[in-house]
Amino acid sequence: MLAKEWRNEGPCNGMGDDTTCGEGEQVQSRQCTDGTVDKCTDEDIRRTIPCNAAGTALPSCPKVLGGWQNEGPCNAIGDDPTCGQGNQVQNRPCTDGTVEKCTNVEKQRTISCEIAGTALPDCRKFYVPLFLNENKNTSVNVS
Repeated sequence: MLAKEWRNEGPCNGMGDDTTCGEGEQVQSRQCTDGTVDKCTDEDIRRTIPCNAAGTALPSCPKVLGGWQNEGPCNAIGDDPTCGQGNQVQNRPCTDGTVEKCTNVEKQRTISCEIAGTALPDCRKFYVPLFLNENKNTSVNVS
């Protein structure tokens, strides 16, 4: 058997959701002449190898960040859980790039409910007198 050098057939075939970047496979072929005893097999004529090894590497895929979405209700900061200032947890999808990987900071954050659009109503202010006058007939003159 006499085999020649491998040649790339067509472009690198990307292997992810985005086939224009990241890992890929390259199909290669070569001519092969049967020998007296050793005959050429399919593996001697055609193979698939990583694009990097074939010299046809695709560019790195970028990290892709989605939009922020509120998770759950606004969490009030004060004593009353139904009003006042609060914090809102937000999440967003993130797809790892070939090199750049998603971090937790990029996938989840906590911001004010007002900025998130989930603001709670203002708390009502109740005024309690400092003292109560038990004797209703007593009056206080202020001069």
